[in-house]
Amino acid sequence: MIEAIIIALTGTIILNLGFALQKAEVTNLPVISAKDIRNTIMSFLGCKKWLLGTGMTSSGFILFLIAISMAPLSLIAPLTNVGILVIVFLAIFHFKEKLLKFEYLAFFSVLAGVFIISLSSSNTTNSSTFDNLDLFIPVLLIILFLIGLGIIHYFWFPKKLGPFLGLVSGITGGLGAVLTKALTLVFHIPEEFIIYLILFAVFQGISFVAMQSAFQKERAIIIVPLFNSFTTIIPIIFGVFTFKEIVTLMQIIGILLILLGSSLLFRFSEQVDSIDGINV
Repeated sequence: MIEAIIIALTGTIILNLGFALQKAEVTNLPVISAKDIRNTIMSFLGCKKWLLGTGMTSSGFILFLIAISMAPLSLIAPLTNVGILVIVFLAIFHFKEKLLKFEYLAFFSVLAGVFIISLSSSNTTNSSTFDNLDLFIPVLLIILFLIGLGIIHYFWFPKKLGPFLGLVSGITGGLGAVLTKALTLVFHIPEEFIIYLILFAVFQGISFVAMQSAFQKERAIIIVPLFNSFTTIIPIIFGVFTFKEIVTLMQIIGILLILLGSSLLFRFSEQVDSIDGINV
Protein backbone atom coordinates (compact mmCIF):
# COMPACT_ATOMS: atom_id res chain seq x y z
CA MET A 1 0.00 0.00 0.00
CA ILE A 2 2.90 2.39 0.66
CA GLU A 3 3.88 2.11 -3.00
CA ALA A 4 0.34 3.11 -4.03
CA ILE A 5 0.42 6.12 -1.70
CA ILE A 6 3.79 7.29 -3.07
CA ILE A 7 2.51 6.92 -6.64
CA ALA A 8 -0.70 8.84 -5.76
CA LEU A 9 1.22 11.67 -4.08
CA THR A 10 3.60 11.97 -7.04
CA GLY A 11 0.66 11.95 -9.43
CA THR A 12 -1.35 14.62 -7.63
CA ILE A 13 1.66 16.97 -7.38
CA ILE A 14 2.42 16.60 -11.11
CA LEU A 15 -1.30 17.02 -11.85
CA ASN A 16 -1.54 20.33 -10.02
CA LEU A 17 1.68 21.68 -11.55
CA GLY A 18 0.13 20.85 -14.90
CA PHE A 19 -3.03 22.74 -13.92
CA ALA A 20 -0.88 25.81 -13.16
CA LEU A 21 0.74 25.66 -16.61
CA GLN A 22 -2.59 25.11 -18.35
CA LYS A 23 -4.18 28.04 -16.54
CA ALA A 24 -1.24 30.29 -17.44
CA GLU A 25 -1.88 29.68 -21.15
CA VAL A 26 -5.56 28.84 -21.56
CA THR A 27 -6.76 32.42 -20.97
CA ASN A 28 -4.76 33.49 -24.05
CA LEU A 29 -6.35 30.82 -26.25
CA PRO A 30 -9.70 31.00 -28.10
CA VAL A 31 -12.78 30.48 -25.94
CA ILE A 32 -13.87 26.86 -26.15
CA SER A 33 -16.96 26.75 -28.34
CA ALA A 34 -18.65 24.34 -30.73
CA LYS A 35 -19.04 27.14 -33.31
CA ASP A 36 -15.45 26.94 -34.60
CA ILE A 37 -14.22 23.74 -32.99
CA ARG A 38 -11.54 22.97 -35.59
CA ASN A 39 -9.67 26.29 -35.21
CA THR A 40 -10.08 26.11 -31.44
CA ILE A 41 -8.49 22.64 -31.33
CA MET A 42 -5.65 23.73 -33.64
CA SER A 43 -4.96 26.78 -31.45
CA PHE A 44 -4.72 24.63 -28.34
CA LEU A 45 -2.52 22.07 -30.05
CA GLY A 46 -0.25 24.84 -31.30
CA CYS A 47 0.45 26.16 -27.78
CA LYS A 48 3.58 24.43 -26.48
CA LYS A 49 3.20 25.46 -22.84
CA TRP A 50 -0.43 24.33 -22.77
CA LEU A 51 0.62 21.00 -24.30
CA LEU A 52 3.33 20.67 -21.64
CA GLY A 53 0.77 21.37 -18.92
CA THR A 54 -1.65 18.89 -20.50
CA GLY A 55 1.11 16.28 -20.67
CA MET A 56 1.82 16.84 -16.96
CA THR A 57 -1.85 16.65 -15.96
CA SER A 58 -2.27 13.49 -18.06
CA SER A 59 0.84 11.89 -16.55
CA GLY A 60 -0.22 12.86 -13.04
CA PHE A 61 -3.72 11.50 -13.54
CA ILE A 62 -2.39 8.24 -15.01
CA LEU A 63 -0.18 7.79 -11.93
CA PHE A 64 -3.20 8.50 -9.73
CA LEU A 65 -5.28 5.92 -11.60
CA ILE A 66 -2.48 3.37 -11.20
CA ALA A 67 -2.54 4.03 -7.45
CA ILE A 68 -6.32 3.52 -7.42
CA SER A 69 -5.88 0.14 -9.10
CA MET A 70 -3.42 -0.85 -6.35
CA ALA A 71 -5.31 0.34 -3.26
CA PRO A 72 -8.84 1.14 -2.01
CA LEU A 73 -10.51 4.30 -3.34
CA SER A 74 -11.22 5.50 0.18
CA LEU A 75 -7.49 5.36 0.95
CA ILE A 76 -6.15 7.05 -2.19
CA ALA A 77 -8.82 9.68 -2.96
CA PRO A 78 -8.06 12.03 -0.01
CA LEU A 79 -4.48 12.38 -1.23
CA THR A 80 -5.67 14.56 -4.14
CA ASN A 81 -5.87 17.44 -1.67
CA VAL A 82 -2.10 17.33 -1.20
CA GLY A 83 -1.94 19.06 -4.58
CA ILE A 84 -2.90 22.35 -2.93
CA LEU A 85 0.55 22.28 -1.29
CA VAL A 86 1.86 23.10 -4.77
CA ILE A 87 0.22 26.53 -4.42
CA VAL A 88 1.83 26.96 -1.02
CA PHE A 89 5.32 26.14 -2.34
CA LEU A 90 4.83 28.53 -5.27
CA ALA A 91 3.76 31.24 -2.84
CA ILE A 92 6.71 30.68 -0.49
CA PHE A 93 9.55 30.10 -2.93
CA HIS A 94 8.38 31.96 -6.07
CA PHE A 95 6.46 34.88 -4.58
CA LYS A 96 8.39 34.99 -1.27
CA GLU A 97 5.17 34.97 0.74
CA LYS A 98 5.25 34.33 4.48
CA LEU A 99 2.84 31.86 6.06
CA LEU A 100 0.64 32.98 8.92
CA LYS A 101 0.35 30.83 12.05
CA PHE A 102 -2.89 29.16 11.00
CA GLU A 103 -1.33 28.45 7.60
CA TYR A 104 1.58 26.63 9.20
CA LEU A 105 -1.01 24.67 11.16
CA ALA A 106 -2.85 23.85 7.93
CA PHE A 107 0.37 22.81 6.17
CA PHE A 108 1.33 20.37 8.91
CA SER A 109 -2.28 19.17 9.19
CA VAL A 110 -2.12 17.96 5.59
CA LEU A 111 1.28 16.34 6.14
CA ALA A 112 0.05 14.70 9.36
CA GLY A 113 -3.01 13.36 7.55
CA VAL A 114 -0.83 11.84 4.82
CA PHE A 115 1.46 10.31 7.46
CA ILE A 116 -1.46 8.80 9.40
CA ILE A 117 -3.04 7.36 6.24
CA SER A 118 0.33 5.93 5.21
CA LEU A 119 0.84 4.43 8.67
CA SER A 120 -2.63 2.88 8.76
CA SER A 121 -2.29 1.49 5.24
CA SER A 122 0.00 -1.32 6.42
CA ASN A 123 -3.07 -3.21 7.67
CA THR A 124 -5.22 -2.39 4.64
CA THR A 125 -5.94 -4.82 1.81
CA ASN A 126 -7.25 -4.00 -1.64
CA SER A 127 -10.35 -6.16 -1.15
CA SER A 128 -12.93 -4.19 -3.12
CA THR A 129 -16.07 -5.82 -4.50
CA PHE A 130 -19.32 -4.56 -6.01
CA ASP A 131 -22.52 -5.37 -7.88
CA ASN A 132 -23.32 -3.66 -11.20
CA LEU A 133 -26.53 -2.11 -9.86
CA ASP A 134 -24.65 -0.78 -6.83
CA LEU A 135 -22.50 1.16 -9.30
CA PHE A 136 -24.92 2.16 -12.05
CA ILE A 137 -27.76 3.48 -9.87
CA PRO A 138 -25.68 6.10 -7.97
CA VAL A 139 -23.83 7.05 -11.18
CA LEU A 140 -27.18 7.61 -12.91
CA LEU A 141 -28.43 9.67 -9.96
CA ILE A 142 -25.30 11.85 -10.09
CA ILE A 143 -25.75 12.37 -13.85
CA LEU A 144 -29.40 13.37 -13.33
CA PHE A 145 -28.29 15.70 -10.52
CA LEU A 146 -25.78 17.38 -12.84
CA ILE A 147 -28.39 17.79 -15.58
CA GLY A 148 -30.86 19.32 -13.10
CA LEU A 149 -28.17 21.57 -11.64
CA GLY A 150 -27.17 22.63 -15.15
CA ILE A 151 -30.75 23.61 -16.01
CA ILE A 152 -31.11 25.59 -12.77
CA HIS A 153 -27.74 27.25 -13.33
CA TYR A 154 -28.62 28.21 -16.91
CA PHE A 155 -31.75 30.09 -15.84
CA TRP A 156 -30.63 31.61 -12.51
CA PHE A 157 -26.84 32.03 -12.73
CA PRO A 158 -25.95 32.29 -16.46
CA LYS A 159 -22.96 34.59 -15.84
CA LYS A 160 -21.30 32.38 -13.21
CA LEU A 161 -20.37 29.50 -15.48
CA GLY A 162 -16.76 29.04 -14.27
CA PRO A 163 -17.47 27.52 -10.84
CA PHE A 164 -20.22 25.32 -12.30
CA LEU A 165 -17.79 23.96 -14.92
CA GLY A 166 -15.23 23.35 -12.16
CA LEU A 167 -17.87 21.39 -10.26
CA VAL A 168 -18.72 19.39 -13.40
CA SER A 169 -15.02 18.67 -13.96
CA GLY A 170 -14.58 17.49 -10.36
CA ILE A 171 -17.69 15.28 -10.33
CA THR A 172 -16.96 13.65 -13.69
CA GLY A 173 -13.30 13.28 -12.74
CA GLY A 174 -14.38 11.60 -9.51
CA LEU A 175 -16.65 9.26 -11.47
CA GLY A 176 -13.68 8.50 -13.74
CA ALA A 177 -11.70 7.44 -10.68
CA VAL A 178 -14.60 5.25 -9.55
CA LEU A 179 -14.80 3.59 -12.97
CA THR A 180 -11.04 2.98 -12.89
CA LYS A 181 -11.54 0.90 -9.76
CA ALA A 182 -14.44 -0.90 -11.46
CA LEU A 183 -12.23 -1.65 -14.48
CA THR A 184 -9.66 -3.36 -12.27
CA LEU A 185 -12.39 -5.62 -10.87
CA VAL A 186 -14.00 -6.67 -14.18
CA PHE A 187 -10.97 -6.91 -16.48
CA HIS A 188 -11.65 -10.67 -16.82
CA ILE A 189 -15.22 -9.99 -18.11
CA PRO A 190 -14.82 -8.48 -21.62
CA GLU A 191 -18.40 -7.17 -22.02
CA GLU A 192 -18.43 -5.31 -18.70
CA PHE A 193 -14.86 -4.12 -19.17
CA ILE A 194 -15.74 -2.48 -22.51
CA ILE A 195 -18.83 -0.78 -21.03
CA TYR A 196 -16.85 0.64 -18.09
CA LEU A 197 -14.00 1.68 -20.39
CA ILE A 198 -16.39 3.64 -22.63
CA LEU A 199 -18.00 5.31 -19.59
CA PHE A 200 -14.55 6.11 -18.20
CA ALA A 201 -13.51 7.74 -21.51
CA VAL A 202 -16.72 9.78 -21.66
CA PHE A 203 -16.45 11.07 -18.08
CA GLN A 204 -12.74 11.88 -18.42
CA GLY A 205 -13.38 13.68 -21.70
CA ILE A 206 -16.10 15.79 -20.10
CA SER A 207 -13.89 16.48 -17.08
CA PHE A 208 -10.97 17.63 -19.26
CA VAL A 209 -13.01 19.96 -21.49
CA ALA A 210 -14.96 21.37 -18.52
CA MET A 211 -11.70 22.11 -16.68
CA GLN A 212 -10.16 23.99 -19.62
CA SER A 213 -13.35 25.98 -20.16
CA ALA A 214 -13.58 26.74 -16.43
CA PHE A 215 -9.99 28.04 -16.48
CA GLN A 216 -11.01 30.53 -19.18
CA LYS A 217 -13.85 31.89 -17.04
CA GLU A 218 -12.61 31.78 -13.44
CA ARG A 219 -9.46 31.86 -11.29
CA ALA A 220 -7.67 28.57 -10.68
CA ILE A 221 -7.82 29.13 -6.90
CA ILE A 222 -11.58 28.64 -7.25
CA ILE A 223 -11.58 25.88 -9.86
CA VAL A 224 -8.79 23.58 -8.60
CA PRO A 225 -10.12 23.24 -5.01
CA LEU A 226 -13.58 22.50 -6.46
CA PHE A 227 -12.04 19.81 -8.65
CA ASN A 228 -9.97 18.32 -5.81
CA SER A 229 -12.93 18.35 -3.39
CA PHE A 230 -15.22 16.31 -5.63
CA THR A 231 -12.47 13.97 -6.83
CA THR A 232 -12.04 13.24 -3.12
CA ILE A 233 -15.63 13.04 -1.88
CA ILE A 234 -17.14 10.95 -4.69
CA PRO A 235 -14.52 8.15 -4.66
CA ILE A 236 -14.68 7.94 -0.85
CA ILE A 237 -18.49 7.57 -0.94
CA PHE A 238 -18.34 4.95 -3.69
CA GLY A 239 -15.43 3.22 -1.98
CA VAL A 240 -17.37 2.70 1.25
CA PHE A 241 -20.91 2.14 -0.03
CA THR A 242 -20.40 0.63 -3.49
CA PHE A 243 -17.09 -1.24 -3.29
CA LYS A 244 -17.64 -2.27 0.34
CA GLU A 245 -14.23 -0.98 1.43
CA ILE A 246 -13.48 -0.81 5.13
CA VAL A 247 -12.23 2.53 6.46
CA THR A 248 -10.38 2.39 9.78
CA LEU A 249 -10.60 5.02 12.51
CA MET A 250 -6.99 6.05 11.80
CA GLN A 251 -7.79 6.58 8.11
CA ILE A 252 -10.85 8.67 9.01
CA ILE A 253 -8.64 10.86 11.23
CA GLY A 254 -6.11 11.18 8.42
CA ILE A 255 -8.83 12.11 5.90
CA LEU A 256 -10.26 14.75 8.24
CA LEU A 257 -6.81 16.25 8.85
CA ILE A 258 -6.15 16.49 5.11
CA LEU A 259 -9.56 18.06 4.42
CA LEU A 260 -9.11 20.51 7.31
CA GLY A 261 -5.63 21.51 6.20
CA SER A 262 -6.54 21.87 2.53
CA SER A 263 -9.55 24.04 3.44
CA LEU A 264 -7.34 26.39 5.44
CA LEU A 265 -4.67 26.44 2.74
CA PHE A 266 -7.32 27.30 0.17
CA ARG A 267 -7.84 30.52 2.09
CA PHE A 268 -4.08 31.08 1.93
CA SER A 269 -4.10 30.47 -1.82
CA GLU A 270 -6.42 33.47 -2.25
CA GLN A 271 -3.46 35.70 -1.33
CA VAL A 272 -1.57 34.48 -4.40
CA ASP A 273 -2.88 36.63 -7.23
CA SER A 274 -0.89 35.20 -10.13
CA ILE A 275 1.56 32.63 -11.44
CA ASP A 276 4.10 34.18 -13.82
CA GLY A 277 1.86 37.21 -14.13
CA ILE A 278 -1.30 35.25 -15.00
CA ASN A 279 -4.30 35.30 -12.68
CA VAL A 280 -4.88 31.99 -10.94
